[in-house]
Formats: sequence, structure tokens, C-alpha cells
Amino acid sequence: MIIKTDLAKYLPKTNQETDLDPFPTLRHALEWLHNLQKGNQKSLLPTASEIYLANALMGAQRSVLEQYTTLSKADFSKLIQGDFDEEEKVYEAVAENASIPNKAFSLIHSLMNMDFGSPEEEATLKEIADSLPPAFQTKQSIISLLEKPAELFPDSLDQQAQYIVQQWQPWLGKWAARLLRGLDYYSEEHKARFDGPGPPQTLEYSGHWTEAGERFSPDQHWMPGVVMVAKNTLVWLDQLSKSYNRDIKRLDQIPEEELDKLASYGFNALWLIGLWERSQASKTIKHWCGNVEAESSAYSVKRYQIADLLGGESAMETLRYQCSTRGIRLASDMVPNHTSLDSDWMMDHPDWFISRPDCPYPSYNFSGKSLSENPSVGLYLEDHYFSQSDAAVVFKRVDHLSGEEKYIYHGNDGTSMPWNDTAQLNYLNRETREAVIQTILHVARQFPIIRFDAAMTLAKKHFQRLWFPIPGTGSDVASRADFGMTKEAFDAIVGEEFWREVVDRVAKEVPDTLLLAEAFWMMEGFFVRSLGMHRVYNSAFMNMLKMEENGQYRLSIKQTLEFDPEILKRFVNFMNNPDEEPAVIQFGDGDKYFGVATLLVTMPGLPMWGHGQTEGFHEKYGMEYIRSYWDENPDQHLVERHQHEIFPLIKKRYLFADSTHFRLYDFYTKEGFINENVFAYSNSQNNEYALIIVNNAYESTAGNIRFSVPFKDKAKDELRVESITDAFRLHNRMDDYVVFQEQRSGLEYLRRIRDIADYGFYAVLNGYESQVYLNFNVWAASDQLHFLYDDLNGRGVASISSELLVLPFRGIHQSLDILISSFVDNNAKEIERSVKAVFQTVDKNDRIEIEYSGSDKIIQFIIQHNNDVFKRYMKNRPEWFKDEMLAATNLLVVAQSMGNELWWKLYDEAMLDRYINIKCGLTSGKWETLLHQMKEFPKSIFELILQKLENAEFLTLMGYNEWEGNRYIQKDQFEEFLSVCYLLDIKDIQSCHAVLVETEYLFDKFIEKIEKV
Repeated sequence: MIIKTDLAKYLPKTNQETDLDPFPTLRHALEWLHNLQKGNQKSLLPTASEIYLANALMGAQRSVLEQYTTLSKADFSKLIQGDFDEEEKVYEAVAENASIPNKAFSLIHSLMNMDFGSPEEEATLKEIADSLPPAFQTKQSIISLLEKPAELFPDSLDQQAQYIVQQWQPWLGKWAARLLRGLDYYSEEHKARFDGPGPPQTLEYSGHWTEAGERFSPDQHWMPGVVMVAKNTLVWLDQLSKSYNRDIKRLDQIPEEELDKLASYGFNALWLIGLWERSQASKTIKHWCGNVEAESSAYSVKRYQIADLLGGESAMETLRYQCSTRGIRLASDMVPNHTSLDSDWMMDHPDWFISRPDCPYPSYNFSGKSLSENPSVGLYLEDHYFSQSDAAVVFKRVDHLSGEEKYIYHGNDGTSMPWNDTAQLNYLNRETREAVIQTILHVARQFPIIRFDAAMTLAKKHFQRLWFPIPGTGSDVASRADFGMTKEAFDAIVGEEFWREVVDRVAKEVPDTLLLAEAFWMMEGFFVRSLGMHRVYNSAFMNMLKMEENGQYRLSIKQTLEFDPEILKRFVNFMNNPDEEPAVIQFGDGDKYFGVATLLVTMPGLPMWGHGQTEGFHEKYGMEYIRSYWDENPDQHLVERHQHEIFPLIKKRYLFADSTHFRLYDFYTKEGFINENVFAYSNSQNNEYALIIVNNAYESTAGNIRFSVPFKDKAKDELRVESITDAFRLHNRMDDYVVFQEQRSGLEYLRRIRDIADYGFYAVLNGYESQVYLNFNVWAASDQLHFLYDDLNGRGVASISSELLVLPFRGIHQSLDILISSFVDNNAKEIERSVKAVFQTVDKNDRIEIEYSGSDKIIQFIIQHNNDVFKRYMKNRPEWFKDEMLAATNLLVVAQSMGNELWWKLYDEAMLDRYINIKCGLTSGKWETLLHQMKEFPKSIFELILQKLENAEFLTLMGYNEWEGNRYIQKDQFEEFLSVCYLLDIKDIQSCHAVLVETEYLFDKFIEKIEKV
């Protein structure tokens, strides 16, 4: 096949053919043709890759013919007769004849000098060819063999090429490589780009990533306990300025109260994003594109020097000291994949970047202003960025002193748009590698924790895939197929994995540095196990739990445990990161959020908290943000739930961080099926144990856990399964009992160890409920424990110890249950009978010695009190009186208001205070506390509220909170408070409730109204 002369003469003369690519200028030729025929709709021009593939296909046909004639010279010579007197012409005639029915060539014919001869010649050719022996080891003629690709794939050049590579491999010679290169070109032109990294995948351990062997980096003593919170530095300073009502612009101006707060939550690592000197070019590009308030991107780094905008090195030193006194280590980014396009290295070492001397696409234009502040160097962005009509892969660098032009590639990971304010470093250059390593060592000397941005792009396999692709594998960055090389050639230049070299150098020169890699693409295990990173991103945690792909995530954990459990403790788990939507957007602010947050802080690994996650902020902060644009206040309810449920667990990271004793269990329902939505696992450290069960689904469930999933015992090099009793070291105490506490409710539970061994650990979970069991202790068997175990029947109580103390008074409490029921019905005869039953039960209890008289007077007092309360309730709030908690509170009020020595002695000796608190909804005596605070009952509820206005405990009782600049009282809690005031016969209840409704529970308006009253 010969390209037409009038096209070939326009090809640039400077390009040289290579062994793999005889037509490196086809792209230029096609660009010229498209420009020549702009607006001409008469014909559809082929692309460069189609011309290239057509040429390669024709070449492959000729190569097969050449091999055929070598094997069957005598037979083939029959063709060399008559008008077919030139062997070269015969080759072309047969090959071109085979292409005639090929629809895939239809767009190519107009560009080729293809003369197939007369119909008579074609018929003669076919007749002779059909009489030849079968081609090679096939049963078909040589013509049929050559026509087979078109017959199978008449409309697809690339499928024909793939077929030929697979089926004709022995006969292709140099055309095999050219076909592979053609497929790469085709892939470049037709690949759908910029769709992002794709859906998360289940972690697997096989193939290339496991062959490198085990070379973990040992942890320093502090590393397993790291819990890190991220802050977008500029945005955080802006938010602090608003909170403290003063300018906070420098790192040394961060209020120490904020650091105290982070430390009190349990965070011991602070990742500050955007510390380094940023690119002026990045800022300019954003301004040109209309975002005039933008700062440069935090990942377009000009040089690794603390930004002057943040106060420079001196301000950082002050912050570093303030954090260290609170046990907080500082973490910083290092961006090894690229620099800003106007970085110091771009000015001084342009050869450290991936570039080419010619523009890959002649349609590109670089007519804008230079982005360089250096008059000797011009930096020009491709025009299509501004029209948003193309994602240009290169920018132009001009050396004004020498006149040299380079087209330098933007940073790119092949899954999204090229990062237009960056320049891609070339890791085939040894000087580049060493310069980056020296920069990493410089950062390590300042920060004990380093996060490497997009670290996966520098693994040899992926760096080659992106920038120097193996012929036939396709190109993931447009125009890089031109620079493909074999794996052997690539390895010979690159040598050892870059990250292995980094890890070893840091360990030697700056030890005690935690290296954390952002890595995806199924490389997580490889990065920590073989390359030696201390920690690696685990994006599957966030994505799969958000989408409730619970079975897939459990499978990821299982496969990690089976391959090497140590990998599990080296994951960085997170619910959001700077590139993702805020956690409250992804997981909501309810039980689902707190269930996943529980997993986050109790799974092995490093928990990473997002900026604004605790506060429930909804805004996603871009890396160019200089401030927050949404006026958001912390969600106080969310903060309080963190303080109650999550932060206490953070402070127990020593119990959860390691994977040596981590066991994952299957949760079996009563039907015998595994509920994949339930994550049940245990861990232990120094004879302290924890069991966590989380239901990451809307549906409630119940079931048992008994045996762990298989895990690798590395010491014995075998897979093992362990029972829950073995995991908790209970197997030698089968006849005893275990007592443990559920963290959220504070309830303690009693279980017989033999029952757990025989039937498993039983749990009932509502939708999205999480249960955390701690403080496991074995108690020796006794008759009392046996009785209590049967009596509780799995129910949790405030204290097992207290329950044992209360056992002798169980009859009294049961009598009180009947009394409370009679309160609700307000039946005088039943109340009288119930009070007498209480005292009769007391008589029978040999642990209480009470001499009493005047029981009739006590009974009448109680009946009268209850009647008064009942009348008020039935008139004003009848629904409140039908509440066992309020009835029990009524009993408490009776005890307080009577002042009867006998009753108070009974109250103390029979532990009625604890009984009443349980009946009040396990409120830990909150109303009793309130009553004791009031030495003299106020006459008016308004007076009471004004008295208690500054009392923090009282505000908690009222459900005080803040939201979006307003202060509120929570309806349910405050009305509960009003119900107690009813019991106390405090006046103005109705007026108070009316004011509350009128002000819509707005605290400020409510207090204003009260003061007027």
C-alpha cells in the first residue's frame, strides 16, 4: 500500500522512521487533511489510526504471502505467468484482491494508490489461487486465509488487527509489532477518557502485586496509635477567624483552644493541606477561567518551602511546638508525580519532565499570554482549555535565550482530565528520581508523617502504562503510543521500584517517619507489603460502605486475612477525603453515619477524619479555596454524639489498631444464612477484649456469631479458624460467666460461657445499629449468678454488681411495679392495696429491719397526692400521665415530699433510688438530681427557669442546642421537664408551654418572653 503522492509531500521531513513505527507522521498528515477539508461534508476522512491499521493489515497480508511462497515455491510459481511477470506485483495483486470485499477499508481507499487490475485478471488470480495447496497447516486456500479477518469482522479494522495478531503470529515478522502499535494508536483515538477511576473493586491478592515478596517496614512504637484529622489550611484559618472574631491568617495564630479540642477528641495527628509555596501560574489560570477569588491549587507546588502566606518557617515552628506539647504530630503532603508548570525545576531543569520536541497535535494552538514570571522562559497553555473544547495533554515551554521549544506533558493519571496547572516528571531520568528523593528527605526532616499524593502512578507497571506503554497494550495518555517500549527495555532503564528506594532511603536517613501512600488500582497490599510503605489508602472502605456493598467489603477483609492479616493494620480508612464529598453528604447524620464511624475507629489501620466531619459541615472545599463559602455552624447534636459514641473509642485505639488478634465473624440468622450486612469482629490487646457488631443496612436483624472466618497464621504458614470463646480466651472457663458492657447504652450483660461456646454470641440489631462491647471479665460461677442469669434472660442492666445487691429486694421492687400501675389508673383501692403489699413484702425480707406505724396515714397521703396530680394531668396533659416513667417519677416526688422517716429508710435500704431511676428510662437519676438541686420549690416555672439559666446540667435537661446561628430547646426533652414540674405542682405550666410553642422552641425568643412575664 502506497500513500498518495499529493498527501505524502505534506509530511514533515524531520521525522525519522523507527523499527516499530514506519509512519510516525501519519497523525500530522491527517490533521492537515482535516484542516484542508473543513466544512466539506461530501466525504468522511479516516483517522490517523485507521490509515495506520490499514497499512499494517496490508503489510501483514504480504508477510503471510512471503512466508507461503517460501514453503510452496513451486506451486506459487504457477502464478508467475502471462501478465503476472513480476513477483512484487503478484504480492500486491493478491493482497489487494483479498482486501476488495473488506468494508473496513472503505474510508481508506481514497487515500491509496490501489489498482486491482481488470476483472479478467482478478478472475484468473482467484482461479489459480484456489488451485494451490492449503495455506500452512490450515484447510483453506491462501486467498480464503487472507480474506478471513474481513469475513469475520467486516466493519472493524481494530478487530481484524486483533484477530491477525492472534491467528497469524508465526508469519507476521516485523508486522506483528506494527499491528500492535496500530492498535495502540486506535486505542488512543477511540478510548473514552476522563470518567474518573471507576467503581471500587474487591481487594484481591494475586499476580504481579504478590510476586515481589514480603518486605514490610517495621512500625515505630507510636505509629499504630495514629488517628489523623485533615484540615484544608486556608479554609480552616478562615473558619477560625469567624469563630474567634479576629484575623487568623498565619499558622502561629491558630488558637491553642482549637488544638486542645482536637487533642481532647483523641486526634494525635494533624494533616495540614496546602502548606507549601504554591504556583502563581495555577492562580492565574483559575483567574483567567473566571474564578477571580481562587488561590493556586494546593497540589500545584512551586517549591517545598512553607508558604509566606502562612507565616513561613517561623510560624510553622511555633505551631509544631504547640502541637507537640499536646501529643499531636504534624503531617504534610508531598506530590511526587508532578510539579506546578512554573516550578523552580521547570525554570532550571526542563529535561526532568516528560516532553517532546514537536506538538503531538498540529491543531493545538498556544497563542495566549505566558504564565511564566521568568522573562527568559515562556510557558503557554493550549488554547482549547479556555474554550473547554479539548483537554490538551501538553503545554509549550519556550527558552527565549536559545529559542528551544519543548512540549511538556501535564500531570495525568489516565482516569481524568490532565491537571492543567502541573507538569509531569520523567522517572526514566535518574536525575529526576534523585531530586525527588532529596525533596522527600527534606520534607521528612520537618514532618514525621508524609502523605504521598497519587503514589500509585509511580509504580513501574503504571508509570509505563501511562507514559511508555508496551506495544499492543494501548495508551492511557493521548499521544504516548509514539513512545512505547517493551517491558524489558523499560525495566533496564528504571531498575528498582522508585518507592522501594524511597522507603529504604528514608529509613536510613530520617528514621521515625511514617510514610503514607495514596494508592488505588488494586495496589494497596503491594504498597505496604512489598514496597514498604507504612500505610496506604483504603478507598474501598468509604465507597463500599456508602453504597452498602457490604458483602463485597467483607470479602475484601476476608481475602486480606487469608493472604496476610498484617496488611489490614496498614490501611488508612476514611469516610471522606479532600477529593470526595463530605462524610455527612455521603452517609447522612444519623445511625448509618455513626455505624460506619464506629467501623472507622475500631477496625485495624489508621483512621483518617475529614475537615469538618465532626461538625457536620456540608461544603466540599476545593484545593484552590481561600475560605469557606457556606455559612455553616457546627451541628451540636452531631458533635455530642461523637463525644458520646466515637471519641471514647478513639482513645482506645491501642485495642483496635493491630491485626494480630483481629477476628472477623460470620453473622448467622436463625434461618441459618449469613447476613452480609453485619460486620462482627473482635480484637484484643494485653488481655483487654472488644467485640463490635455493626448492621450497615436499613433492615433489622438478629443472629449468632460463633466462629471466625479463616485467617493466615503466618507462624505456622496455615489458614486457621477460631471460635469466639477461643478468641476471648474463655475456653478453660466453660462453667463460669462473662460480664461485659455495651459502650453506647452503658448497660452490662451477663452470659454463661458454655452457652456462648455451644450456641454462639446472640445479638439483635435495629437498622444501622452499632454495638460495641468492652470490659470483658470472667466471674466464677455461683448460685446468685445462676439465678440472675436466668432472671435477666439476656437483658442488659446498669450494673451486674448492683443487680446482685438488689436480688434480696426483688420482691419489694415487684410490689412497686404493681404500685406504679395503680398510679397510672388512679384507683384508690388499688393504690391502698399496693402500698400495703409493699410493706408486707418488706416484713418478709430479713435484710431490712424497719419498725413502722401509721401506714394508713402514709397510704392516705399517697392517694391524695396522686389524685391531685391525676386531676392536673387529666385537665391539661392527659397523655403525659399514661407514661410509666412519669408514674415512677411521681413515686420519687412522693418520697421527697412526705418527709416520712420510715419511707426514706425504706428508700435507702431497699435501693429504691436505683429502682426509680431504671423506671425513669435509665436516665441515671437526672430528675432526682434536678429535685435535689431545688432546696425550695419555686412558685412559678418561669422563676425556676430563670434561676437555672446558667446551669449546664439544667440546659442539658432542656435539650439546649445550636443550629445555623439559632439556639433551640428540644421539644421532647423540654416537655419531659414540664411533666416533672406538673408533678411538683409548680404553677404557670400552661403559660410556659404556650410561650414555648409561640416561639417555636427558639431559646433566645423563649427567654425574652419569660423575662417579660
